Order: sequence, then C-alpha cells, then structure tokens
Amino acid sequence: MSETRTLGRISVITDTDNGYERIGETQGGFQDDLKEHIRKYGSEDVLMTLARMISQVTAAVSELRIEAEPPMQACAPINLDTPTK
Repeated sequence: MSETRTLGRISVITDTDNGYERIGETQGGFQDDLKEHIRKYGSEDVLMTLARMISQVTAAVSELRIEAEPPMQACAPINLDTPTK
C-alpha cells in the first residue's frame, strides 16, 4: 500500500455560528510545503491533478445546466409524401 500525505485540500463549510462564513462556501489551499514539493518532484503532476479537478467541476456545472433546461417539445412529424396546398 502506498503512503500518502496531504499537499492541499478543499473543504466545504457544513455548519457555522459566525457571520463571515456561509454554509456551502468552499475553502482550501496548499500546505506550506508546496514549494518544496515542486522543487523535489516538479509541478507537472500537481497541475495535471488541478486540471482534472477543474474538468470535473466544469462537467458537473454543464450537467446541472442541462438538467435545469426545460425538455424540448417534440415537433409533429412532417409527411413529405402528401403534397401541400
């Protein structure tokens, strides 16, 4: 099994008792060792992981927009065999 450590995080506020945070608000960032990680391993994997996360958020937003649109009304089929007046 691989050993892991947290390089960054994204959290969502689920309960609050103060006036400056709101439920549903996201917070996050990288740990202090981001520069050391990049120095040691490079930034490519970090950027690829962020791009994958951005892609997931974008896809979810797109799906939600599609779900929110009213269904398209079906048009009556056109009979091309019958001449029109």
